[in-house]
Amino acid sequence: MSEALSTRLQRKVKIAPNGHCSTALNYEHPTLGSVHVHWSKIPGVLAVVVSNDSSIISLSFRLDDNLHCAKLHQASSFGYGPEQSRHKKMIFGLAIDTLFSTQPQYTQVEVPSNLQTSPNEREHFECFGSTIFRDTFYQQQELWSVSTSADSHSLELVNNHQSPPRPKQPIGEFYRRHIPTLHKTLSFRTIHPEQDLDLFHNWMNQRRVAKMWELDKPKAELHQYLVERQEDPHIFSVIGEFDGEPFGYFEIYWTKEDRLGPYYDAGDYDRGFHLLVGNTRFLGLDNFIAWFSGLTHAVFLLDRRTPRVMGEPRADNRGLLQYTQILSAYRVLKEFDFPHKRAALVECTRQRFFNQTILP
Repeated sequence: MSEALSTRLQRKVKIAPNGHCSTALNYEHPTLGSVHVHWSKIPGVLAVVVSNDSSIISLSFRLDDNLHCAKLHQASSFGYGPEQSRHKKMIFGLAIDTLFSTQPQYTQVEVPSNLQTSPNEREHFECFGSTIFRDTFYQQQELWSVSTSADSHSLELVNNHQSPPRPKQPIGEFYRRHIPTLHKTLSFRTIHPEQDLDLFHNWMNQRRVAKMWELDKPKAELHQYLVERQEDPHIFSVIGEFDGEPFGYFEIYWTKEDRLGPYYDAGDYDRGFHLLVGNTRFLGLDNFIAWFSGLTHAVFLLDRRTPRVMGEPRADNRGLLQYTQILSAYRVLKEFDFPHKRAALVECTRQRFFNQTILP
């Protein structure tokens, strides 16, 4: 990742004795550049200010704990020209993301019809609708820098069934979100077989990783492995990064064309992923919740037709299975036998994820 896209994070938090709090942070956004976020909360009110080098938006919300609703009370913005409509929507989205992630008890935001602002401003404040529901808000692809392609691969015969056309796999970074509660930026990008080979080789030859992946092989064989993944239309390899530092390797695949397909009633657009954390600095529950929920979010955003994300970890990988079920949207359906391992079938539906998961 280039230096221009690497995250340079600064954070300052002030908490008063009466519980009033104020938080400020800065991070890099691939489209907006340097983004500055400040939010402060007093009883019944949350104020969020988001800006970049040329523009600023300020929102004030009245909080209703009984209805789990935040009502947009005041809104203003400065520095935007007509050509910056998309940027304004993105900055507004970052402000709503800050509300939902830092105040998880609220599930919707109302934009009242009598909001005091200009007609031009209202158009942008209502870009997500007069009522912004958390579950539908997080399905907005453009907010998280997801690159999609309208081009598709031709139909294939898989397990004696015809699979639907598949969109081309993404190239480069396809997901990025700043995690307000963790004060880190999470991103996912496709792997580069040459540039990432040393990193991949190091991770796969760690004893704890080799036990699960069985890919403790020489660089030449691992390079061939990555090239084969790159050329396979049903799967692609991914590097996960926190603040631009690689922490994990993942493989995202269509289950119907994968070895998993015959072991359950695979839908045309079901997807799954394999995972490992190679950088031990990023082990631990807080990091896991951030990247695991973020990866699931990214997979659902890649194709709106995907109804389920599946997994097939080793059944004896109790640590991973316990971590997985911390997210209530994930459920273990059964255990079954692959030729090479006893596996647990894990399922996360789109509806459960967006209804029940609170992104940190």
